[in-house]
Amino acid sequence: MPTGGNRIRRNNPPPSTTGGCSNNTTKTYPTRQTSCPSADEFHQSTIDDSSYNTSYPSPISMIRPVRHIPLPRQLPITDRSVFELSLFAYSLLALLLQYINIYSTVWWLPHGPSHSILHFHLIDWSLVLFITILLSWRLFIVVLIWKFPIISLDIHWLSTFCKISIIFILSTLFLWSLVSLCYRYSVLNLLFLFYPAVIYLLVFGITIKPILAEFLSPLSWDSRQRSCCYMTATGIRSEVNFFLLDFYSRIKKIVFNSLLTAYYIGFIPICFVDPSLSQTTTIRDSFHLILIVWINSLVLLADHQLSRRYLDVLHRYAMHLGRWTRVPVSMATTNDDLTAVPVWSDVVVWNAGSLCRFNPISYNRPGTPVVYRASGAAQTCAVPANQRHVTYYQLFKQPRRILITMTTIQCIITMTLLVALYRCSYWNHVISLTALLLVNYYILYRLIRDCFFFEKFYVF
Repeated sequence: MPTGGNRIRRNNPPPSTTGGCSNNTTKTYPTRQTSCPSADEFHQSTIDDSSYNTSYPSPISMIRPVRHIPLPRQLPITDRSVFELSLFAYSLLALLLQYINIYSTVWWLPHGPSHSILHFHLIDWSLVLFITILLSWRLFIVVLIWKFPIISLDIHWLSTFCKISIIFILSTLFLWSLVSLCYRYSVLNLLFLFYPAVIYLLVFGITIKPILAEFLSPLSWDSRQRSCCYMTATGIRSEVNFFLLDFYSRIKKIVFNSLLTAYYIGFIPICFVDPSLSQTTTIRDSFHLILIVWINSLVLLADHQLSRRYLDVLHRYAMHLGRWTRVPVSMATTNDDLTAVPVWSDVVVWNAGSLCRFNPISYNRPGTPVVYRASGAAQTCAVPANQRHVTYYQLFKQPRRILITMTTIQCIITMTLLVALYRCSYWNHVISLTALLLVNYYILYRLIRDCFFFEKFYVF
């Protein structure tokens, strides 16, 4: 037995095939809770090599529980219909501000070319109607799906009649505005209108599932919060893979919907501007508005899609998933020391600090076993050297990082608007920047409030 080098000893409790959890909720599970030791009892228990045999007590009694604190019910949650109505109102406000910047006049001059604040005769109202209907598609789906089904069955025919009437009226107005635009503008202008449809096909494919998925099949986060503590290691990894794909899908839809909103609010009115205003329109200020609208829409959609309860569920699974870190093995370590380390098993829940051999052959140095140490908070169900599991654990171990990122972006936008408001000298710019600042103040208030809440709630 050599005296130098890193000697690997197994002084950790044997792994378990099921996870433990300490959850302060009203629903209790006596059989699981009574068998799980406290954190202090776990730290005091050590097992040496001589006692590693089949005479151990139940495996669940040796696993360290993960302590979860339920989110308070007083946490404000924005209803989907309220959010969609707020997003639609913000879109209409931004569209109004864009038209004010494009068609503003010097109406205060006594002998000026116009005595109205805007060139109303140059605005294409069919284009305004077309953009408004496109911006209301999310609110339209919510109204049809979430509002009318609550009507009693005795007047079910009225619900069906209202749905058909709304669909008929909006379809008629949309087709009328589209036909009017086709008669008045060139093919190049019309291609700008449907360019986002090409991007949608390239990103999502020929399917409407990404559009209707979040409205037709909402997930029950409460049931997933309760079930994560009583799943096997295989079930934890399966749910983690599902949530990681769901998170990436939400990010992709957030970016696309925010770009779609900024495109139709900021870019389309510039493309269809009257040629007589080409010398007076400040294109640079219009593109600044596009950037601000895109970032605000991005933060609004992210704040709703990545809700606090959704992040809490992802955080709970991250605590059960854990992670592995590779342990450097010295050349002086003998084979007897390495064979004493148990081989990783996909049905086992490992305690924090446990050692395992995952791959018997190292790719860099053939013949050298690869040893990993469980470095999770309490338990580890992840697969060693699995980059997806490492990414999931790093993202959602501290969900406050996502809120801090959004708050930082919002602070930068708010400070930029303040500086621009201080330096502007045109009346239309003052109105636009003031209205955008009011909206940004509200968004920033919500984000800062949630950041302080998460800082006090999650203590690592």
